[in-house]
Amino acid sequence: MCGLTAAEQEHMEEFEATQAAHFTKMQYRVRKKPILETLSHPFSLLRAALILPMPWESLYIVVQLSRSSSSPPQPMGFLVAFLVGYFLVDLATGLVHVWFDTIPLSMNTPNKMSVLELAAWGFQRHHAVQQNWHFDDILESGILTTGAMAFPFFLVYVTLYGCGIITSPYTAFAWTVFVTCGMHVQVFHAAAHNIWKKHPHVQACLNQLMALGLIVDAKAHHLHHTRFDCNFSMVNGWSNDLVVNPLYQYLEKNGYIEPSMHGHVQRQVYIQERAKLKEPYCRMFPEYRTYQERIMTQQQSEKEERK
Repeated sequence: MCGLTAAEQEHMEEFEATQAAHFTKMQYRVRKKPILETLSHPFSLLRAALILPMPWESLYIVVQLSRSSSSPPQPMGFLVAFLVGYFLVDLATGLVHVWFDTIPLSMNTPNKMSVLELAAWGFQRHHAVQQNWHFDDILESGILTTGAMAFPFFLVYVTLYGCGIITSPYTAFAWTVFVTCGMHVQVFHAAAHNIWKKHPHVQACLNQLMALGLIVDAKAHHLHHTRFDCNFSMVNGWSNDLVVNPLYQYLEKNGYIEPSMHGHVQRQVYIQERAKLKEPYCRMFPEYRTYQERIMTQQQSEKEERK
């Protein structure tokens, strides 16, 4: 590798060997598998018990408040609540995405990082391995891992309801939309990477939702992966032009983002340097080679199937 002394080269090779072992273990854990196999692991089962009931428990609160309301709830009120919750969860995903994409990461192994750095590493790794949702398990790696970030918001929601602060079914419904979509954010995200393209009917429905602007558009999200300075929101993209993109530009322009994490620098790292397999790209994501081999094998298999 260019620019490395013999000692650095030896250290880099040792690091990559350690990373390769770690990634092999990680990929086995997050690989696509039957639901029952995912839930057979105690930690996954515990997370599932806490996370999967959240939409239904949230909706139960809406029903209870609707029944106790002095006047019958109106459909228009629920529509407005849905739009508010749906916009806010999109905004929240965009803000978190900006934060994690701009945290500088040192050369380290994931199991030695802080929790915050590990989360940021996961987001930035996706820039290197954009096709991971074609191989990773949505339930394990998406809902039960990233989706767990919605759990604190669920606890706040339940606490506010329990303390008598949330008394409107409309407010409760906005919270329900926020929590439910928040826990499924990686499902929205995976759809933007067309992981269901082998299922024509599913993909056709998703394409219609994208055309209507109800879920994040694949082309708009692809722009994030080519510019790295825009379109961070991952549910419907409504907040991108309104809030997140202008905010990112402001933060970058006024020195709130580390210069090494600016969009134009990331383009250099993830596009130009990736093609050359040069530093610092492989230093952060040495498993890229393995993924490239897997993708090339899959593409070759698809070509042979078409023949």
